[in-house]
Amino acid sequence: MAKEDVAAVAAPEEWQSTACILCECNCGIVVQLDGRKLAKIRGDKEHPASQGYTCNKALRLDHYQNNRGRLTSPMRRRPDGSYEEIDWETAIVEIAAGFKRVAQTYGGDKIFYYGGGGQGNHLGGAYSSAFLKALGSHYRSNALAQEKTGEAWVDAHLYGGHTRGEFEHAEVSVFIGKNPWMSQSFPRARTVLNEIAKDPQRAMIVIDPVITDTAKMADIHLRVRPGTDAWALAALAAVVVQEDLCDNAFLAEHVTGVESVVEVLRTVDVGDYALRCGLDDELIRTAARRIGAAASVSVFEDLGVQQAPNSTLCSYLNKLLWILTGNFAKRGGQHLHSAFGPLFRHTPDVGRTPVTGAPIVGGLIPSNVIPSEMLGDHPDRFRAMIVESSNPRAFTGGLQCVSRGVRLAGADGGDRCCNDGNRAVGPLRAARRIAVREDRGDVLQPRIPAQHLPFAASLDGAARRNPPRARDLGATGAGTRRGR
Repeated sequence: MAKEDVAAVAAPEEWQSTACILCECNCGIVVQLDGRKLAKIRGDKEHPASQGYTCNKALRLDHYQNNRGRLTSPMRRRPDGSYEEIDWETAIVEIAAGFKRVAQTYGGDKIFYYGGGGQGNHLGGAYSSAFLKALGSHYRSNALAQEKTGEAWVDAHLYGGHTRGEFEHAEVSVFIGKNPWMSQSFPRARTVLNEIAKDPQRAMIVIDPVITDTAKMADIHLRVRPGTDAWALAALAAVVVQEDLCDNAFLAEHVTGVESVVEVLRTVDVGDYALRCGLDDELIRTAARRIGAAASVSVFEDLGVQQAPNSTLCSYLNKLLWILTGNFAKRGGQHLHSAFGPLFRHTPDVGRTPVTGAPIVGGLIPSNVIPSEMLGDHPDRFRAMIVESSNPRAFTGGLQCVSRGVRLAGADGGDRCCNDGNRAVGPLRAARRIAVREDRGDVLQPRIPAQHLPFAASLDGAARRNPPRARDLGATGAGTRRGR
């Protein structure tokens, strides 16, 4: 029996176990169905991780399942720009023929893939590799290229994978550019945050220029000047070293290359760095001492720093806080985790795009160069594009260029929208214009000149001891951090 038929005959009052798919937590839920409608939704108390917890996103799943913009059949563009419904067999045959034509004429590597499973649909990420291999395609990107590749590159250098903190058990929780009260991102987020705030034996430290909901709960809020997180994080790591708060036994047994990093951090002028990021140096020292004295520490960085100046550097520095204090692979600390399918290629190798030579970090092309990889007359430009569970027109720099580039690619690769369950948006039909911040470019080139980065020694092998000067800060710009 087809899934649609099963859903149709399910008794409305029967609770069925499933999971929310709107973030990586995948909290357990139980639902009652009315045909294909999710009539009632509540948390699954039997789920071992979420234990009945749900956020507002899970409770609104029916909106994503059955909203007015949902597509229920493939849509084909007519010559006048409007769309017509077609059946799946026709759509698959025509699209396959278009990709085959592009692959035979220009090569499969001229087919570009933007996607990999979005919120509400993780299956694309699981199946895309085999699909692209059949096409001969290997260039890809998605929204993560605007925020997460810098951290992935640092992770590759440090330990070859991604870590997450065990906040439910951590004595000290540190959130950097992260507002988990709103964005969740770990199991039972609001419950855990309330438990931390109410426990006098635990502490919460927030680094953020904005007084977020999470910052209001924090024991220590390091309200940095926007764009200066690197100085705050470097100062914290420096205090840990200068006041002998490191876990030397852990470092001796598990860490290589720490000597040069410790040597450099001993030279950091904490007072000067505090001045540069707009903080009181004693507050920085208090936060560092709390981290250094804790039995366990978990740290979470997110878009607030990952879409800000010196984001890759900040990823490196914040990881020093828990590495230097030995908070790895222990209860309440950071852990390398398993994954159903990897989001990144955790490798220190950096590839290059075929037209602009932009860096490919973690296997993802930077979003802001995508139009340039399509337009023009370069023989290696992309000739066709697959958009899956994504809307690159809204999430890349140069909105009109993206649309023009995709339309040109569509002339070779077919012009169909076959994303069942999603609105016809992005390059195939722009639902609206959305103002976006441009991607900040090569994640391997921080804004602060390299010769003024004493704390980057372990990644490039050269100890640089001159602190950044005032003029090196430049115009970082003020603003708020959103959507973390």
